[in-house]
Amino acid sequence: MTFVLFLVTTLLFAAADPIQLPGVSFGKKCIDTPTTYAWSYVWVHELNKPLTATKEQCLPQKNGIDVKPK
Repeated sequence: MTFVLFLVTTLLFAAADPIQLPGVSFGKKCIDTPTTYAWSYVWVHELNKPLTATKEQCLPQKNGIDVKPK
Protein backbone atom coordinates (compact mmCIF):
# COMPACT_ATOMS: atom_id res chain seq x y z
CA MET A 1 0.00 0.00 0.00
CA THR A 2 2.85 2.39 0.84
CA PHE A 3 4.50 1.70 -2.49
CA VAL A 4 1.26 2.47 -4.34
CA LEU A 5 0.95 5.78 -2.49
CA PHE A 6 4.58 6.59 -3.31
CA LEU A 7 3.99 5.74 -6.98
CA VAL A 8 0.87 7.91 -7.22
CA THR A 9 2.64 10.82 -5.53
CA THR A 10 5.61 10.50 -7.87
CA LEU A 11 3.34 10.48 -10.92
CA LEU A 12 1.52 13.59 -9.70
CA PHE A 13 4.80 15.46 -9.29
CA ALA A 14 6.02 14.23 -12.68
CA ALA A 15 2.84 15.55 -14.32
CA ALA A 16 3.32 19.01 -12.80
CA ASP A 17 4.79 21.88 -14.76
CA PRO A 18 8.39 20.87 -15.51
CA ILE A 19 11.07 22.95 -13.82
CA GLN A 20 14.52 22.85 -15.37
CA LEU A 21 16.54 23.57 -12.20
CA PRO A 22 14.23 23.06 -9.21
CA GLY A 23 14.85 24.85 -5.95
CA VAL A 24 13.02 24.52 -2.66
CA SER A 25 12.49 27.31 -0.15
CA PHE A 26 11.19 26.73 3.38
CA GLY A 27 9.44 29.14 5.72
CA LYS A 28 6.11 30.93 5.48
CA LYS A 29 6.05 33.16 2.42
CA CYS A 30 3.13 34.76 0.64
CA ILE A 31 2.11 36.13 -2.74
CA ASP A 32 -0.34 39.03 -2.63
CA THR A 33 -1.60 40.38 -5.95
CA PRO A 34 -4.88 42.15 -6.78
CA THR A 35 -6.40 38.85 -7.94
CA THR A 36 -4.62 36.24 -5.78
CA TYR A 37 -3.46 35.66 -2.24
CA ALA A 38 -1.50 32.48 -1.50
CA TRP A 39 0.77 31.33 1.30
CA SER A 40 2.84 28.24 1.94
CA TYR A 41 5.66 26.92 4.11
CA VAL A 42 7.30 25.04 1.18
CA TRP A 43 7.88 26.63 -2.23
CA VAL A 44 9.22 24.82 -5.30
CA HIS A 45 10.59 27.27 -7.85
CA GLU A 46 13.14 27.74 -10.63
CA LEU A 47 16.58 27.90 -9.03
CA ASN A 48 17.95 30.54 -11.40
CA LYS A 49 14.91 32.86 -10.97
CA PRO A 50 14.10 34.76 -7.79
CA LEU A 51 11.15 33.53 -5.74
CA THR A 52 8.29 36.02 -6.05
CA ALA A 53 6.78 35.02 -2.70
CA THR A 54 8.20 36.90 0.28
CA LYS A 55 7.63 37.03 4.02
CA GLU A 56 6.82 40.74 3.77
CA GLN A 57 3.77 40.07 1.56
CA CYS A 58 2.09 37.98 4.27
CA LEU A 59 -0.95 39.58 5.83
CA PRO A 60 -1.23 40.16 9.57
CA GLN A 61 -3.12 37.48 11.47
CA LYS A 62 -5.99 37.79 13.91
CA ASN A 63 -6.81 34.63 15.87
CA GLY A 64 -4.77 32.57 13.40
CA ILE A 65 -6.66 33.87 10.34
CA ASP A 66 -5.07 36.13 7.70
CA VAL A 67 -6.75 39.53 7.76
CA LYS A 68 -6.53 41.92 4.81
CA PRO A 69 -6.46 45.55 5.94
CA LYS A 70 -9.31 47.73 4.67
